[in-house]
Amino acid sequence: MSETILSSEQNYLLTIEKPPEWRVVKFADISELITKGATPTTYGHEFVDSGIPFLRGVNASTNGELKLDDIKYISLKADQLISRSRLHYEDILLSIVGTMGIFIFVPKSILTANINQNVALIRLRKDIISPSYAKYFLQSKAFSSQISIENTLQAQASLSLEQVGQFKIILPLPIEQQSIAETLDAIDKAIALTDTHIIKLKKAKAGLLHDLLTRGIDDHGELRDYTRNPELFKRSALGIIPKDWEVESLESVCSNIVDCPHTTPIFRDEGVLIARTFNIRDGIFNISEVSYISEEDYTQRISRLKPQLGDVIFTREAPVGEAFVIPEGMRVCLGQRTMLLRPNPDKAIGDYIVAQVYSEIIKTRINQITGGTTNPYLNVADVRTFRVPFPKVYEQRRITDALKKQDLHIQQKAKLREKLKLLKKGLMSDLLSGRVRVKI
Repeated sequence: MSETILSSEQNYLLTIEKPPEWRVVKFADISELITKGATPTTYGHEFVDSGIPFLRGVNASTNGELKLDDIKYISLKADQLISRSRLHYEDILLSIVGTMGIFIFVPKSILTANINQNVALIRLRKDIISPSYAKYFLQSKAFSSQISIENTLQAQASLSLEQVGQFKIILPLPIEQQSIAETLDAIDKAIALTDTHIIKLKKAKAGLLHDLLTRGIDDHGELRDYTRNPELFKRSALGIIPKDWEVESLESVCSNIVDCPHTTPIFRDEGVLIARTFNIRDGIFNISEVSYISEEDYTQRISRLKPQLGDVIFTREAPVGEAFVIPEGMRVCLGQRTMLLRPNPDKAIGDYIVAQVYSEIIKTRINQITGGTTNPYLNVADVRTFRVPFPKVYEQRRITDALKKQDLHIQQKAKLREKLKLLKKGLMSDLLSGRVRVKI
């Protein structure tokens, strides 16, 4: 039997010094309904390709948004058999099995839907609590701290509906609830707008990448135009390219291409950086979750070739086809399923090779090699034979400088997004505890 309990006197919520006119109430006391769904197979029904959306815990998120990437569907007949209660706008769907406490704040677009047994439906009394205020409280530490796993003898821990009803919420006066929600809504809108800008900038970069890697930049700093100046281009094995470019294999433009050691080191909290595949995305080495190894392991892992400034580290498995250039000051070695490419400085630069890694030419070639395989991977020999159009080194620098300017715009927006998220986190802590009062 699974035993899942709520935190007691150590509960973070109980340490908050709230304003005297604010109350702490149970969800059961401010809800019209607390129920959960059922499984279609219990009634002899399977999932279908289209029909009534069937929401599960995996469709919930930490900020209450509905995740649309993995929604299943059931037939109308199955929906009628298992429906416990029709969804209402601003109902709360709370994950109560496995990863608990993530939720969906039901939008108007998904009212015709059903839920499974791992999701609790909470319908709040809107005369007592603002659903928008509740949405932000569910994102706060004051809520998440109330869930703790004491012990479980089952594969998955779970919460009962009775336990859901015992969750507590800090309740300001209704007019102040609304003001708090409006303040946090404004931050969320700014974050969403910034996300939209980032998406647009990334799409613009994708278009720029295609143009730069097929047309290049002439001596006047302009993209070559095949329509107006066909004499500046030629046909090649990879299609039409500028006439002074050459199709080369990666092996021919690199002085070294080496695989990683086929051993797994002991990871440490400090030491020398090791490039693991999950750190490498979109041409960048992500330093948010880095791993380290000892000096002894580092010495063993660089025995084939010591990584240096300007080298390219490439992932050949899990995932295939990510890469970054080692920047100045980074002391790093290869993790599992990665390889090192050292450009010949007379023929290529690392930034240009990385740009080509994300080109349609390389993506197509990777798909040709790995398509249909259960666990896609590349051999070192595969990577050596990748053929790419290469301009002279000086034009490679022009191309990569243009891409770096676009990357800078993206990075600036990403930093703004992180600042807004930190601002929201701080405001939530202050506003939901009453340390800072909103003007009414």
